[in-house]
Amino acid sequence: MKILVVGLLLQLVIILVTIISKFWKIFIHASQIIAFASIGFGMILSGLMSGNVFRRTAVERKNERVKRLSRASTFILLGTPSIVALIIYYFFYKW
Repeated sequence: MKILVVGLLLQLVIILVTIISKFWKIFIHASQIIAFASIGFGMILSGLMSGNVFRRTAVERKNERVKRLSRASTFILLGTPSIVALIIYYFFYKW
């Protein structure tokens, strides 16, 4: 859960920079980069992007699998606040 707090703090920094500069494109682009990059890294680390998932995971032990999925969930949790902020921005400020 610490990484979720880090994601929230990162999003708050982006919001503060956006408010100070009064340039909303910074918010949109920075949030998109954090959200999609962290989900992309999480997918790569979890093995979803590999060509043959069964071949890759057939020889790993349980502790290796737990470590791999823990790293992947860390990246996904880091990007979650950015995704929520983008959804809120889209529905409340774009409409």
